[in-house]
Amino acid sequence: MLSILIPTYNYNINPLVEELYHQANACDIKFEIIVADDASTVTAYNPEELSKFENFKLIKLQNNIG
Repeated sequence: MLSILIPTYNYNINPLVEELYHQANACDIKFEIIVADDASTVTAYNPEELSKFENFKLIKLQNNIG
């Protein structure tokens, strides 16, 4: 299994997640995509849009840990 971790802070990661999802699907491997939001002050991405992808998980931290 391939685990892809994307740390983010105030950044729109939707296009990146979508592209990685399609590439991993094309490889026909087991994978997961995890986004770790480091307590963004603005939500620059659309969590509802991201939730449509299988094997996707969003971790939203309460405090910025840098």
